[in-house]
Order: sequence, then structure tokens, then C-alpha cells
Amino acid sequence: MYRETTEDKVEIIIAESVRELAQAVEVANREHPHPLSSELDREYFYGRPFRTWDDVTAATAEPWPEGLAIVEKMLAQIGEANMPKPVSRRRKTRFSEDGGDEVDYDRLRDGRAFWRSSPRANASGPSTITIVADMRAACSVDHRDILWRGAAAVALTYLMEQAGYRVELWAAQAEQSAFENGDMFVAVCLKRPGDPVDLGSLIAGVSAWFYRTVGFNAANLVKNRRPTSFAGFDRKDGVNPFIDRLNSDENKIVVEKVWSFSAACELVRGTVDQLVTRAE
Repeated sequence: MYRETTEDKVEIIIAESVRELAQAVEVANREHPHPLSSELDREYFYGRPFRTWDDVTAATAEPWPEGLAIVEKMLAQIGEANMPKPVSRRRKTRFSEDGGDEVDYDRLRDGRAFWRSSPRANASGPSTITIVADMRAACSVDHRDILWRGAAAVALTYLMEQAGYRVELWAAQAEQSAFENGDMFVAVCLKRPGDPVDLGSLIAGVSAWFYRTVGFNAANLVKNRRPTSFAGFDRKDGVNPFIDRLNSDENKIVVEKVWSFSAACELVRGTVDQLVTRAE
């Protein structure tokens, strides 16, 4: 269940899934005494058509073929850009004649080195990586370009998990003047460490339509404060002051302001280079 706290006039809302947050916002839209309301008949703005809030909530639990096709194409383009590889943490099987963890009897019968061990690659630094996709985007940014941010976050997730890291993936936003005399931070978990990468379920959380409907209207979850029309009024310090609320990882990676193929490649490459340097 989402939780709501207040800190220095900032309302902090954290949800465990896009579905959970959408359902809570749909209820809050009806129950808030002075609700903020987003017009839903703006397909050009969201990237997909909606008629009612039931449609929005249902969209968080259903496949979005168009969005999946776009992100898969984006990921293929990033993959073709010769991205660097993170330092691997996967265990590598080694054989010895002198000793090890267990005996490989097939190799013993063949007269080959038969002691088997699987030491983990020697890599310092964290084994769990937290990636936070900053959901904020100006109204002038096209909904298709917003998906590059999500593609970069998912590409990083793939690269890190293939190298043996455990990845926790979040989407978050920080809005200035979301209320009269108050700001708002909203975060939703897209993937926990150990969960498989389910591309279809991740796309909603990094999409323009989710941010511009559920994200905007999350202010209605705070029933004792009057929401304002805050679209575009982003905090200058972004989500960084609040991401420690998500978990104890001190080395979170924030994916923000990525609106193109070149920006996505630059972010992925720069992030992996930093992790490689940290592990040396």
C-alpha cells in the first residue's frame, strides 16, 4: 500500500506498483474535496487515448503493444551502439588438479583436472544497484521522446543484471508548488532486486501517459491540502533530496532529462564507465 508522510512541507508518497498508485489516485480523484483534474481527451499529449479514469487504471494492468514496440526498437538501437560492459560479478567455474569445492566425476574418468570451484569475480563496490527514472518532463517534450528515458533505465537494468548485479528500479517525480505552500515527491517501484525484467510491466511506469495522468493527479492523495495546477513546476534539485527514502543504497543512479537516442547512449555509457572505475 502506498504511504504518505510530510517532511518540511513536502508530501512524500511511495507506492509498490504502478497499478497500486493508479487505483489509489482514481479513488482520491472522487473523494478529494478540491481535486486537481487532468483532461483525459488529449491523446497527442499522453501518447494513447483515454476516456475515463477507469481506462487509465486498466491501462496499468494491460499490455501496451505500441509502447512495447517503441521501447524494444529503442533498446535495439542502444544495443547496437557498442555499450561498455560492467565488471562481472557472476561466478566462473574453474577446474584444478590440486583441490576445490567438489569433484566433477566425468572429468575424473577422462583423466582431466577434476576439482571444481566457482569463485565470484573479484569486483569491489555494491552488488545491488538502484536505478531511479526521473519521471518529470516539461509539457513541450513529446510523449515519444519521453520513452527514451525509460529505454535508458531498462538498458542499464539489463546490462547490470547480465553482469550479475541485482537491480532495483524506481520511477519518481518531485514537483514544486504541488499544493498551496507545499511540494510533493512521488515514487513507484517498478522492479525489486531478484525480480525478472518484465519489459511490458516496466513501460507504464516510464511512460508519458502514466506521469501526465496518475503522476499529476497524485496530489489528490493528500486530502487535507488543496492541490494546485503544478504541471511543469519542477523542483530545481529534482528527485535527489528524496531518493534516500526508497532504500539504503548510497549509490543510486538517477536517469533524468534523456529525450533522444544520443542522450540515452551517453547516459548508459557514462554510468557503466563510472561503475567500472568504482570497481577497480
